[in-house]
Amino acid sequence: MRESLRKQLIWQGAALVSYFAGMILFLVVVMRIVGAPGQSLATLRTGDLLALVVSVFLLGLGGLLTRKRGGPVGGGMGPIKMDPTRGPEQSNLEELGYQIPPEHPADSEPARDETIGHDEVRCPECGVGNDRSFAYCKQCSSELPG
Repeated sequence: MRESLRKQLIWQGAALVSYFAGMILFLVVVMRIVGAPGQSLATLRTGDLLALVVSVFLLGLGGLLTRKRGGPVGGGMGPIKMDPTRGPEQSNLEELGYQIPPEHPADSEPARDETIGHDEVRCPECGVGNDRSFAYCKQCSSELPG
């Protein structure tokens, strides 16, 4: 395991421990206040108030550790950056022979006669013959006529 990944995992673990400790402490104090009859915020003891302050501190510390030491919140990949001068790389489907249809029908070949034979329909986008039972073209995935 790389050293930087190990370090990040340790900091993330410390942040989680801080979060959990702060949340448990907070819930214990709140349950004590809510669960006791006649207890309210006005009758808080100094120990309960101190426990609430410590729990908020631990929650904040967990957030700080996550952001500063453990990496970005929400994952470590960050935004995906693409080079505008390069086109997209060839996908697995394209390697297997699938062709992405053009975005504008005007860029494709002009549509020829839709029917080829009794059992086939010609695709209006790419001109490939397809079985009449197909709803979409086997070459470009365009919707076939009726």
